[in-house]
Amino acid sequence: MQGQLSIQRARAALKRAQAHSAAACKAACQAAKEKLGCAGGEVLKEAEARLEGKRQRCASPQKERPPHFEKHGKYDMLTWLRTTGDIMNRRAVAPVMGVSKPSPPEGEDGALRHWRRGLVGCVCDWAAGGSLANVVDLVVRLINEFNVNEMVLQQLSSAEILHAKVDAAVLVIVYSIYDYMAFTL
Repeated sequence: MQGQLSIQRARAALKRAQAHSAAACKAACQAAKEKLGCAGGEVLKEAEARLEGKRQRCASPQKERPPHFEKHGKYDMLTWLRTTGDIMNRRAVAPVMGVSKPSPPEGEDGALRHWRRGLVGCVCDWAAGGSLANVVDLVVRLINEFNVNEMVLQQLSSAEILHAKVDAAVLVIVYSIYDYMAFTL
């Protein structure tokens, strides 16, 4: 009981002190306004606004909205969790031979260029700063991970394979010339 009374007294004393402080500040502002005239009007208005707790916040710069914000920016938590769960369930299924499904969609929202799950964006992210060597390394690692070496070779046309063999031969010649020049100099 004694504790509650002392808390009530402290609150009452705090309210009186705040009222007295606010009144003193208003009187000081009024006196300064009369003394300064219109020169300090803006400063005094800002001080009065702060006193009354109505200080205006600084305008924050407009942030650029991410792509597809209009479609996905209004998702509630349940929709995001359901979508993420669907993605996780699809990723948990390992690809196997003999399962025929329709091929992944193409275009802007297709498997390659989808804004969130596209392979191109994913490879760019993991390529660490746009390194083409890392892109090649990732593609080769994927081919080995899924053990689809033969299928990849079948998908490549014979002209592309011939072109790759010619490029490899040219590189061998260039490296041998470089080695020869390095030893002779």
